[in-house]
Amino acid sequence: MDRGAFISSVPGGVLTAPLGAFAQQQDKISRIGSFYFASRQSSVDTGRYSAAARHSVLKCSKIKVLAMAGIAGLGGFCSQAVESEELADNADRSSAQSEGGLGLNIFGLSLHTDRSAGHNEVNPGVGLRYVFWQPAPRWALFGETSIYYDSNRQWAKYVALGTSYRFAESWRVGAAIAYGQSRSYNDGKPFFAVIPGLAFEYRRVVYNAVLLPSGNADSKITGLAFFVTIPLSHRD
Repeated sequence: MDRGAFISSVPGGVLTAPLGAFAQQQDKISRIGSFYFASRQSSVDTGRYSAAARHSVLKCSKIKVLAMAGIAGLGGFCSQAVESEELADNADRSSAQSEGGLGLNIFGLSLHTDRSAGHNEVNPGVGLRYVFWQPAPRWALFGETSIYYDSNRQWAKYVALGTSYRFAESWRVGAAIAYGQSRSYNDGKPFFAVIPGLAFEYRRVVYNAVLLPSGNADSKITGLAFFVTIPLSHRD
């Protein structure tokens, strides 16, 4: 064989061999489309689409509808979850802000277990409460000092250190250790007492109900006292 003819035939064989191999490996038959300027439905009605094409159109439409429904459902679920988390975070922040800072105590009423004793149940008074530490989102430590007209028609004064726990969005339970003095309690001598209480918050105003300490050892609970705490400031 002529060397020039052999050399010139090698590149052509190298280039054409892969194309032939590729053509042999293809099983899928390509289809040639055509343009039709009427609607798709009219082309179906006139028989321009084969049964296979009609089936593929319906199948694609169903897949599109299912895909759109799935995406919409997933989007709604995700947005609902994010909205729920945002509402919970906002509620925690709002409650934390209302718990923090300085508040004004306004006293007014009491209710006694012994209705025949003639206790005074209109108890005006004022005081201050300050929440100075919140070790956890639902916990708060506070200090308080107040003066009020007590159930035996004497002026009572006290200072207290307490803690409260928010067990629901608007409800708290707590207790305080109070150091107080009144001429009608403990023979007029200062005394310590543990004061448990329950509170309800509405529009940042806290409505408190506390157990009244007994004036002697014969009775553990003498009644309930009611007062409100109005916020004067709140923490950022």
